[in-house]
Amino acid sequence: MAGPGYPENAMKILPGNCSENVLHSLNYPYASVLFNFSTPVKTVSLVSGDYGEDQDTISVTAYSGENGSGEIITSQTLVLEEDASGCLEFNLEAEGIRSVIVFGESSIEGHNNTIFTDNLSFCR
Repeated sequence: MAGPGYPENAMKILPGNCSENVLHSLNYPYASVLFNFSTPVKTVSLVSGDYGEDQDTISVTAYSGENGSGEIITSQTLVLEEDASGCLEFNLEAEGIRSVIVFGESSIEGHNNTIFTDNLSFCR
């Protein structure tokens, strides 16, 4: 459940702003959150957010292959402003989604991917 090259402790379950327990990626290079689907899906919804100490640009990208491989099918990018802790809702819809990567880019150097992800839902 983390991107290429991640250390084994790159993810933790922590209290978050979206719900009591969220999947929190830590500040490691490529520690984006990765979801693989055993068969293709056509809709993916999730929330992602931050605790507000920096501005975060969060991108959710859907791919035609597993592990973020193949063609980019669709993506959505939203910005959570500095001092605005909370959750952003992402909704992707396209045929043939096999994997989704959630990536956070921080306005503070060295803080990329210190975001949380929650409430994943999908339909075939």
